[in-house]
Amino acid sequence: AYFPKDSTAEFDNNLTIVDWLTGYSPVKDVTYVRGFLGRMLFAGEDGVAAYGVIMYVNFIFAAIFIGYAIGSAPLVSYHYGAENHTELRNLYRKSPLIGIVGIVMFALSELLSSPLVGLYVSYDKELFDMTVNGFRIYSTMFLILGFNIWGSSFFTALGNGVVSALISF
Repeated sequence: AYFPKDSTAEFDNNLTIVDWLTGYSPVKDVTYVRGFLGRMLFAGEDGVAAYGVIMYVNFIFAAIFIGYAIGSAPLVSYHYGAENHTELRNLYRKSPLIGIVGIVMFALSELLSSPLVGLYVSYDKELFDMTVNGFRIYSTMFLILGFNIWGSSFFTALGNGVVSALISF
């Protein structure tokens, strides 16, 4: 059964919209929230739609890096716990492969940006063009994303949460 929740306490205050949204934002910074609201205001509905499509396609590509990081973390932890430093160094030496994958993903995202974006927004030419342009700009981050995800996972597997957190920021 559905029991309605009394939400008056959420709205019965003297907070501005920016202050109220900051409470729900992943980044507790008013400047971040204002910037996000400004981008939504100037880009309008199409900007929000383009951002959503870019994030969908981003997660398809990022899943490869995340899968590699999650798959290698138990190996790193095992060899670290077993004090098998030779194999641990061997795993670490293979990490530059993630950079090659990043270059390939960047190239693929540049080449396939139109077909990938077309899966979501082929119905509107202006939105399609804006999304393809935005995705091509955004795709440059694939060059470093793999190092960020894998490096954070590597240090988490070593039990060094501080370095892992610093890398993930």
